[in-house]
Amino acid sequence: MITVPGPGKRRKDPEYGELRDVLERFRDVAEGYRGRLEGELAAARSEPDPYLHLIRPLERQIASIRRLEALVDDEVWTLLIELANVSAYIEHARTRDYF
Repeated sequence: MITVPGPGKRRKDPEYGELRDVLERFRDVAEGYRGRLEGELAAARSEPDPYLHLIRPLERQIASIRRLEALVDDEVWTLLIELANVSAYIEHARTRDYF
């Protein structure tokens, strides 16, 4: 059975909590993966004769993960906070009072 929240903030919606949890899990997985790749890169660079065909792809992969992390930090969290603090009921009531 689906329950519809009463008037109030969207953070009471169960989907809001699920979105937040998924984003936090994404952040944790991305940080762990980036850390593992950075460890591989450090080990590859410490070799007496570093193999550039391994180092360059690792650097690109780490840069890609960092861009994903920045995208989530810069945009997605802001949108999620905005979603949590919006109340459809209040917006509707204000519009109705205006007219």
